Amino acid sequence: MNRYNFIRAAGVSLASLLMRDVLFANRHKGPIMNLPDEVTAILGDQLVTLTGRGESWTFKDLVVDLLVQGESIAVEIESPRSSLTAVTLCWKQTGRDNSRILNDHWERTYGDVSWHVPSDSELLPWYFMEHDGRSTIGVGVKTGTASFCYWQVGKERVSLTMDTRSGGSAVQLSGRKLLAAEIVTTKSNPGESPFQTARRFMRTMCDNARMPAQPVYGINDWYFTYGDNSEDLILEHTRMMAPMAEGLSNRPFSVIDAGWFVTSPSLPKESWWGDRLDLPNSKFGDMSRVAERIRKAGMRPGIWTRPLCGSHNDPYSLMLPLVKGRDAQRPVLDPTIPENLERISELFKVYNSWCYDLVKFDFTSFDIFGKWGFEMMRDGAISSS
Repeated sequence: MNRYNFIRAAGVSLASLLMRDVLFANRHKGPIMNLPDEVTAILGDQLVTLTGRGESWTFKDLVVDLLVQGESIAVEIESPRSSLTAVTLCWKQTGRDNSRILNDHWERTYGDVSWHVPSDSELLPWYFMEHDGRSTIGVGVKTGTASFCYWQVGKERVSLTMDTRSGGSAVQLSGRKLLAAEIVTTKSNPGESPFQTARRFMRTMCDNARMPAQPVYGINDWYFTYGDNSEDLILEHTRMMAPMAEGLSNRPFSVIDAGWFVTSPSLPKESWWGDRLDLPNSKFGDMSRVAERIRKAGMRPGIWTRPLCGSHNDPYSLMLPLVKGRDAQRPVLDPTIPENLERISELFKVYNSWCYDLVKFDFTSFDIFGKWGFEMMRDGAISSS
């Protein structure tokens, strides 16, 4: 993709972020923000500006509809003939100079989440919070979107970019209608702290969360074994730590991290890359027995997996294409192929048959995109090569 066009489409501003009461100026009921002032898109590699106002915007066969639904704005896109890369909504705003924003990350944080004045090129995945010393707002999209969404902010504008690419290529919608995002916002209530507002906003963005019945806590061996683990070491660790939760009915987990399975013959020392994630190595043997011994020691057994690992014997047709960050020695299963999904499902059936109560599913975003989260922040969400 033409990087210059993508930055232009994202609406980058050179000014610092400000508190934006004006975002809600025309909405007297509820925390719904105004409809955007401008809509742009990238069709293939071409930046285009849509015409329209309010709830409907068009460019040739591309139609972007903004549907106010209760306290959210649904963004629906139709593009039957044009290949769609991204759509950006832009709000022209002004505000005060004393506010700070709280950012998040695409997949996990790297010690860089804070209240701060953003840089002019900062991507704000999914949502952001803003506080001016007196009040707080939250601006974001609901979970389960059909695009990668990020916000960018400046003194004169706020923009939301919805990256619709599929596998790094512009999506072909044909006759389908894409629900690219559901925009939600909030404003703090009187006396509410930024933390309280943020907690409430998280529930707004994810109103159907899958929450465990009880808090999940416990131990994991990675940060002292780094893959050089064994059944004996796991049990020693478990027996040492279990008494610290004595008397609690909600028992802690003891998670066996990478290092328990058969590695790839081409990468025998990489404990985090498995050739058979359903076959334990000689350091562990019978994984059902290990789970039972962990339970008898006073903890609940958990196990690590990286189910998108392909075997050295697998055909290339089952793999994701090679891009920067991905190589032939570490073939990654394409999760859009039904055969691979069935294979992953079978892995979890095996772990269940071994009586493990928790599975740590690791490396998901890196395997799919070939990037760590901090690289996605720098380059955009999806690899385009």
